[in-house]
Amino acid sequence: SFFLSKKTAQRRERHRKIIGAMSPGLQGYVVMELNRTWISKVRLLSNVLRNAERLDFGYFFHAFIVDVSLSLTTAIHAQSEVFGVMNSMYILVQGLVSSDTGARATSTFTSERVHSAGAVWGQDFLLSDTRLLEPAESLALTYCETMVLNRSSFLTLVERHNGDCPGLKDKIRRFCCWLALQRALLKEARRRIKVASERRRHKEEASDAAEEFFPTPATPTSRADRLFREPDLYQTPTDEAVGGPQPFEPNVGWSLPH
Repeated sequence: SFFLSKKTAQRRERHRKIIGAMSPGLQGYVVMELNRTWISKVRLLSNVLRNAERLDFGYFFHAFIVDVSLSLTTAIHAQSEVFGVMNSMYILVQGLVSSDTGARATSTFTSERVHSAGAVWGQDFLLSDTRLLEPAESLALTYCETMVLNRSSFLTLVERHNGDCPGLKDKIRRFCCWLALQRALLKEARRRIKVASERRRHKEEASDAAEEFFPTPATPTSRADRLFREPDLYQTPTDEAVGGPQPFEPNVGWSLPH
């Protein structure tokens, strides 16, 4: 079944070669129509796409998007295969992919667990600090076909088109700074929550140990509690209990005033 499914990828690769033989104008039109869906899901490229639809300088941004689409490489993975490379963005063309593998399952930056056709992940591939990146490993639940864009190829295209596309490098730098700030805040928040949880756990363990070796003395009960629990000890004796009515005997120290 792997080789039968691979025929689709081979046919798509032949289509890419045909697109490469087209004229620049026709090539750009076809590439934009084929890749518009996943480009709109990438926040960085969606902003560039909006600039490509403008009248002024739109042609140059359009050419940049076309070159980015043509620089994508195709990768095929069999079922139950683990794949993923740091500083790479993945577009799922066919199949199902799970990100619930090891480090990705406990990642601070990702919430999705299963990707279907058309999904995009690894949009942080431009960040240079690997501590702020999502874990790259993913698991192929079925036969899957992906398109991959790595960081070095993308930056090379940015340098090539920066002169024709005004502000392109500034847009990308601004996006990277904003994404790095978000990831750093999330990472620090996760760290503080973990530290607070560990301190709370150590405090509870210390309290339990102290309670075990030095038990807290019982709290003395009040007179009302003792009356409720042992009423016979505090009842006034009746006449029958002391042998009939007793004569009144005034206190020795008591006398009437003169």
